[in-house]
Amino acid sequence: MITKNTIKYVQSLYQKKERDKNQLFVIQGNKMVQELIAQATYKVHTIYATNEWATEHTLINNIIICTPNEMAKLSNLSTPGNVVAIVHYNDLPKLPNANERIILVLNALQDPGNMGSIIRIADWYGIQHIVCDHSTADVYNSKTLQASMGSYARVCVQYTNVKAYLSTQHNIPILSTSLHGVSYKTIAPITHGIVIIGNEGNGVHAEIHALATQHITIPKIGRAESLNAAVATGILLAHLVP
Repeated sequence: MITKNTIKYVQSLYQKKERDKNQLFVIQGNKMVQELIAQATYKVHTIYATNEWATEHTLINNIIICTPNEMAKLSNLSTPGNVVAIVHYNDLPKLPNANERIILVLNALQDPGNMGSIIRIADWYGIQHIVCDHSTADVYNSKTLQASMGSYARVCVQYTNVKAYLSTQHNIPILSTSLHGVSYKTIAPITHGIVIIGNEGNGVHAEIHALATQHITIPKIGRAESLNAAVATGILLAHLVP
């Protein structure tokens, strides 16, 4: 049996303030936890699981057994799974240089689901680094993690002053998405450089947009007002990644 204090503590980690304070986040569900363990890129703090899950994963040590009712109290999902892992934040490397690789830059992206989907798309296209400004959705938000489908463990997401970061990147393509840029189809695939994805409603901020070497757009044929940010990212990377 787990205590009320344990439940309260785990529930607190669904709030960014508490995650940052404790340097811990929560992973939920069998697939997500198995992905976490298989990648071994994060250090696990504690695993809470039902007896059924524990008996199927006997090679994993230090599992705290919970009843299904207790698991429901530890989870914030509408349909709780049978395992919850508390995981340490990673020590992050220096910000990546885009002279040898493609890097995604996210500017004020608000929706955690979009954020998670973009991490998953980046992973699909072999992009290992995403740089975000501090107004972008938190990578450790539970909705972000669920939408990433485990890709958070393979893509390094870092937060910084994006304007200052872009100012350090010289003699490389910096492509900023815009409603009024040139068609992305006119741009040759790139082996290195930066692709900037902006806010869902307002696009890339003007001061960030001004640092781009090229403004690109996905031409509209129909009458939709805008594209989902994750969908737009997928379209662009399908063309830009060699």
